[in-house]
Amino acid sequence: MSVNGLAVRTARRANSSGGTPLVIFNGIGAALEMLQPFIDAVPDLDVITFDAPGAGRSAAPSLPWRFSHYAEVAARVMDDYGVTAANVAGMSWGGALAQQFVRQYPERVNRLILGVTTPGHIMVPGKLSALIHMAHPRRYVDPDYLKRVAPMLYGGKMRTNRLSASEYAELMTPPSQLGYYYQALAGFGQPALAPQNRATDPGNPGRRRPDRTGGQRPDTRRPDSPRAAHDGRVRSSLHADPRQRGRCGGRAFSRGAVRRRCLSAAGF
Repeated sequence: MSVNGLAVRTARRANSSGGTPLVIFNGIGAALEMLQPFIDAVPDLDVITFDAPGAGRSAAPSLPWRFSHYAEVAARVMDDYGVTAANVAGMSWGGALAQQFVRQYPERVNRLILGVTTPGHIMVPGKLSALIHMAHPRRYVDPDYLKRVAPMLYGGKMRTNRLSASEYAELMTPPSQLGYYYQALAGFGQPALAPQNRATDPGNPGRRRPDRTGGQRPDTRRPDSPRAAHDGRVRSSLHADPRQRGRCGGRAFSRGAVRRRCLSAAGF
C-alpha cells in the first residue's frame, strides 16, 4: 500500500474466529518476518503488522519523522484492512510507537500491550554498551556480528543457545541505513509517551474517568477485577499532582512509603 507517497509493506494472518484483531508494532529496523515465530505461536489470533517506513521492504521517508507520522501510517494500515479498532502490541521501539498511537487514536485501541519498551527519550538504558550496539543497523546486515551481540541485546534463549541467534538472523530483511537512523531519531523532541488520553470508570465501563495528571489514562484492568474496585482510590493517590504526592486517602506519609501504604490501605 502507499501512505503519503511511500510504499509500505503490510501483512495479515486472518482467521475465522471473529475475535478482535491484534496489530503489532515491531522493534527498530525490524522487518515483519521477525514476528513469524510469535504469529505461529498464536494460531487463533487475527494478526496485522507492517514494516515501518525505512524497515524491511517499506520505503524510507525523505526526511526524519516524529512518532506521530509513524502512528498515522499504522492508522492507514488499519483502514486498508477495514479495521476500526484493535488490540495493539508494541515491542521495544514499537512500544514507544504504540504509546503514541493510543494518544493519537484512543478510540481505535481496545487494549494496549507493551514489552521491553520505554516511555520516551527520558529512558535510562540497562546497559550503555547495549545502547551503543543498537545505535546502528549492523546486526541486521552482519549475521556474525548479530551472534556476538544477541545475548546482550535480546537475552533469553539468545544467551544459552547460539542456534537461536542463527535462526533469528535468517529471518532478517535489512532496513535501509537512512531509515534506521530516522527511526532512532523519532523520539527526540518527543515528551514522555505514556498514554493519557482516556480512561474507563471500572464501576461504569461506558463512562470516562478524569485523571489528575491533567490528561486521562486508559484503564487496562477488567471491570470485574478485585483490584478494579479500589482503582480510583489507589490511582488518585499515586497519580496526584506533585504537591499531593505525600498524601494517601487524606493521610500524610513520607514519599518513599506512599505506594506501599496506599496499596495496603486499598486491601492489596
